[in-house]
Amino acid sequence: MKMDRSAEMGKGRKLNWKQACEMLNCSKSHFYNLINEGKLPAFRAGKVRGVWVWEEEVNNLLSRHSGLSR
Repeated sequence: MKMDRSAEMGKGRKLNWKQACEMLNCSKSHFYNLINEGKLPAFRAGKVRGVWVWEEEVNNLLSRHSGLSR
């Protein structure tokens, strides 16, 4: 069985904007603002449009900012 790269890297699942917004309880525009401000590291993978974030990075942001809640 092939292992997912995200699990190998220890950063949890790869999340799209919808999944991350659900965890952060925020809007799509706020999600992109967090990325543009450098508060949430993101990346593009392959030819798929949009950005991805690691689940661990979302959890780290939640623990740093008590104003954001699940």
